Amino acid sequence: MSTGHHPASRGDRYLTLTVVAECYEVELRWVRDVYDFGLLGEGRLEHGELAISTVMLERVAVIRRLQLQLGINLPGVALQLEELGL
Repeated sequence: MSTGHHPASRGDRYLTLTVVAECYEVELRWVRDVYDFGLLGEGRLEHGELAISTVMLERVAVIRRLQLQLGINLPGVALQLEELGL
Protein backbone atom coordinates (compact mmCIF):
# COMPACT_ATOMS: atom_id res chain seq x y z
CA MET A 1 0.00 0.00 0.00
CA SER A 2 1.38 3.39 -0.95
CA THR A 3 1.00 6.00 1.74
CA GLY A 4 2.01 8.93 -0.45
CA HIS A 5 4.52 10.38 1.98
CA HIS A 6 7.97 11.51 1.00
CA PRO A 7 10.90 9.51 2.32
CA ALA A 8 13.17 11.24 4.77
CA SER A 9 16.45 12.51 3.39
CA ARG A 10 19.83 12.24 5.06
CA GLY A 11 19.75 15.87 6.22
CA ASP A 12 16.43 15.51 8.07
CA ARG A 13 16.17 16.00 11.80
CA TYR A 14 14.59 13.26 13.88
CA LEU A 15 12.47 13.18 17.03
CA THR A 16 11.92 10.14 19.19
CA LEU A 17 8.43 8.68 19.36
CA THR A 18 8.35 9.69 23.04
CA VAL A 19 8.98 13.33 22.16
CA VAL A 20 6.36 13.18 19.37
CA ALA A 21 3.83 11.78 21.85
CA GLU A 22 4.62 14.58 24.30
CA CYS A 23 4.34 17.26 21.60
CA TYR A 24 0.89 16.08 20.51
CA GLU A 25 -0.24 15.12 24.02
CA VAL A 26 -1.03 11.55 23.00
CA GLU A 27 -0.11 8.14 24.34
CA LEU A 28 3.22 6.76 23.21
CA ARG A 29 1.34 3.57 22.27
CA TRP A 30 -0.76 5.56 19.76
CA VAL A 31 2.34 7.01 18.06
CA ARG A 32 3.91 3.55 17.99
CA ASP A 33 0.75 2.03 16.45
CA VAL A 34 0.71 4.71 13.74
CA TYR A 35 4.40 4.11 13.08
CA ASP A 36 3.97 0.32 13.04
CA PHE A 37 1.12 0.69 10.53
CA GLY A 38 3.62 2.36 8.21
CA LEU A 39 2.17 5.87 8.20
CA LEU A 40 5.23 7.75 9.47
CA GLY A 41 7.97 6.74 7.06
CA GLU A 42 11.17 5.03 7.97
CA GLY A 43 12.44 5.54 11.47
CA ARG A 44 15.89 5.26 12.91
CA LEU A 45 17.40 4.83 16.32
CA GLU A 46 18.29 8.01 18.19
CA HIS A 47 19.94 7.47 21.57
CA GLY A 48 18.57 3.93 21.63
CA GLU A 49 14.98 4.95 20.90
CA LEU A 50 13.00 4.85 17.69
CA ALA A 51 12.69 8.26 16.03
CA ILE A 52 10.90 9.69 12.99
CA SER A 53 11.83 12.52 10.68
CA THR A 54 10.47 15.93 11.63
CA VAL A 55 9.09 16.01 8.07
CA MET A 56 6.42 13.61 9.38
CA LEU A 57 5.15 15.91 12.16
CA GLU A 58 2.46 17.54 10.02
CA ARG A 59 1.38 14.05 9.04
CA VAL A 60 1.04 13.09 12.73
CA ALA A 61 -1.27 16.09 13.22
CA VAL A 62 -3.39 15.15 10.20
CA ILE A 63 -3.68 11.52 11.34
CA ARG A 64 -4.71 12.59 14.84
CA ARG A 65 -7.28 15.02 13.45
CA LEU A 66 -8.77 12.37 11.14
CA GLN A 67 -9.10 9.98 14.03
CA LEU A 68 -10.52 12.47 16.53
CA GLN A 69 -12.87 14.41 14.26
CA LEU A 70 -14.02 11.64 11.94
CA GLY A 71 -13.40 8.52 14.01
CA ILE A 72 -11.38 6.89 11.24
CA ASN A 73 -9.29 3.80 12.03
CA LEU A 74 -5.72 3.43 10.76
CA PRO A 75 -6.62 1.61 7.52
CA GLY A 76 -9.14 4.39 6.79
CA VAL A 77 -6.55 7.02 7.66
CA ALA A 78 -4.11 5.44 5.19
CA LEU A 79 -6.74 5.69 2.44
CA GLN A 80 -7.56 9.30 3.32
CA LEU A 81 -3.88 10.28 3.31
CA GLU A 82 -3.47 8.69 -0.09
CA GLU A 83 -6.49 10.56 -1.44
CA LEU A 84 -5.12 13.82 -0.01
CA GLY A 85 -1.71 13.12 -1.51
CA LEU A 86 0.00 13.25 1.88
